[in-house]
Amino acid sequence: MIKIYSPKFHQSIKDKVVGQYLDLIKDIRSEIKTGLTSTYLSNNFLEDFKNIIFDKNLDTYSSLKFYWTGLLNDLIYIVELHEEAEESSLVEEEIFSFWENSDFAEAFFALLDEGRAISDVSTSFITILENQILSYYHLHIGESETNTPLLYTIFPEIGDSKARIYLTDAHKFCAPPGIPDSFPSFSLNAITPTEISFNMGNEVVTKSIQTQNLNIEDDLYLLPNSAKGIENFDKFKKDITRALNLIKEHSPNSYNTFKSFTHSIVPIDEPGVVSFSMQTLPGYSSINMFDRDFIDLMDDLLHENGHHFLNTFLNFTDLLKEDDDKIYYSPWRKALRPVRGIYHACFTFFWALNLFGDLLDVDLPLSNDEKEKIKIRFIEEYYMLSYCYPDLEHSFKNGKINPDGMELINQIYKRIKSLEEKVAEVLNSIEDKSGLITLQADLESKRKKYELK
Repeated sequence: MIKIYSPKFHQSIKDKVVGQYLDLIKDIRSEIKTGLTSTYLSNNFLEDFKNIIFDKNLDTYSSLKFYWTGLLNDLIYIVELHEEAEESSLVEEEIFSFWENSDFAEAFFALLDEGRAISDVSTSFITILENQILSYYHLHIGESETNTPLLYTIFPEIGDSKARIYLTDAHKFCAPPGIPDSFPSFSLNAITPTEISFNMGNEVVTKSIQTQNLNIEDDLYLLPNSAKGIENFDKFKKDITRALNLIKEHSPNSYNTFKSFTHSIVPIDEPGVVSFSMQTLPGYSSINMFDRDFIDLMDDLLHENGHHFLNTFLNFTDLLKEDDDKIYYSPWRKALRPVRGIYHACFTFFWALNLFGDLLDVDLPLSNDEKEKIKIRFIEEYYMLSYCYPDLEHSFKNGKINPDGMELINQIYKRIKSLEEKVAEVLNSIEDKSGLITLQADLESKRKKYELK
């Protein structure tokens, strides 16, 4: 039975992801023992990989290791596509789509613009993916020495930047000696547990690996990914601590759920970007801490944690039968979205409503403007989430959401229903209702316009 607030339930679904990770490592090791070969993989990669895949460090799970298995799956997939392309030219479109959605898309398109064939460019990029798998392993998992020259493309979602490359689950870091022409990739000459040698073109520069106390609280880290972020580390830590303390005191279910799924905060300085996270990188939340206020910070912390919660499910099971039919209006995007977009939005924006609902009846150490914003955000989320439930029911009846997926979504709507009695009271206490009146009218209009059959 799904219990959205239960730490015990949270652990049970995380354990299933760990089990899948361990099964995948076991399967890859078995395949290596039987002799893995491919004309699309370099001999150097195969020789190195045959050694590292049996590293005992891989016998335990972490988010960084889980992401690494995603890189392995990507490599396996693109190699299989090339092998299929030998039989059919129709596969070329899938090869193009793979690189278009990868971290190497910009470089891939640059070579295509030179007139080279898709399959030829893709073959050369397989070598880059091999390098990323090996360099990522040595930097984040193995903590072993290698003198093999490697190319490492930085990973901003774990805090990597021009200023720092973060290393391992201990979040050690190394400051690059400069910005090479190959950036965001660095040419590495050697890696040891204590230093990294960078090939900077005319010279090789060795930099030591450093440590710093990056904890916000137990098992929660702050990983600034820019020089500006590093300068503001103490301020960000203070702000996040204040936010979590307030959530813990007045919305314990929100806090316990946050602690179950989030372990690293990466403060980003990207105008126009609020926050984001990755299904393949559990527990890492990239949050804009430069252009957002304190109420936004509490909201963003829980919103991204909602993604981690949902993605934990999606990393071991299917909750949806996904399609690309954009037939459901999203009040947040103000556009038609497929079922995945509506489902994810409802589950993640729910946590703001849950928090603000808990904060309505308590005396908070906040300004009057902040208290007013909490009330407005409560009503906004209530309106938008209520709007979406008929669409979720429609999706379920039409086989787009499976029974487990609907059980999960019904859990949050039980909580939403329980808050209904507060809506009128809160609405009456808000001084400027104009934005809420406009929102309600717009939602009523959209319901008529996008009536579902």
